[in-house]
Amino acid sequence: MTIKEPVVRPLFDLKSAAVAVSSYTWRSWLWQVHHLGDNARSLLPAIRAFADGEQCCFVTVAARNAFWDLPKSVVAAFAVYYELDVSPGATLLEAMT
Repeated sequence: MTIKEPVVRPLFDLKSAAVAVSSYTWRSWLWQVHHLGDNARSLLPAIRAFADGEQCCFVTVAARNAFWDLPKSVVAAFAVYYELDVSPGATLLEAMT
């Protein structure tokens, strides 16, 4: 399967091995022309998202990026979902490690 545009799909099981995620960086048209050369010139000018690094499981990408901005209660809910032990008095950093 070749993906030629962003695809949004609902996830019902974040623990599934079929779920692979990556973080993305939005890149300017100038960056695209500079780094992609002729491939970028065939596209309409636009800001586009480019994958950073390798794909891995959801919880790893979230821990590297999104969890820092979430309240501890949300991180604790993910811990329960993934069947991880987090003590009630744990700090956000302790809950994430």
